[in-house]
Amino acid sequence: MLLILHILIILSLSLNACMIRNSVIPAEKENLLNLEVLGAYLVADGNLIEVRYRIKGFTGKALNPHETYIIDESTGELIHISKPPRLPAITSDRPSPANFIVFQNRGKRLKDGSLITVVIGGLRKENVRIVASGEF
Repeated sequence: MLLILHILIILSLSLNACMIRNSVIPAEKENLLNLEVLGAYLVADGNLIEVRYRIKGFTGKALNPHETYIIDESTGELIHISKPPRLPAITSDRPSPANFIVFQNRGKRLKDGSLITVVIGGLRKENVRIVASGEF
């Protein structure tokens, strides 16, 4: 009797696993979310870096605002933001309106022409070139 009960539980769990696997986001919607960086600019006499961006794609959930930072590609240094942005759930295939976020450039380490990786809400865009604010 106990053996039959164990077999029924195992069959039930494997059936549930198959049902869950089939209930994820459809393949045509999966991995369509991406970050479009419109520009990265030195502002406030080079003390701040302003990143302008737009999020494109579809997902039914909100992005993680705590995964928002830039990476100096020459050193690998992470530069976090002091207050994470509010990132709404992306529920439409239309691109979000253009947004901006500002990072501190301590010691003015990043210069005009530096390459950074921008991570906003866990979405990543590499090889973004910083330009001086007078050039945009």
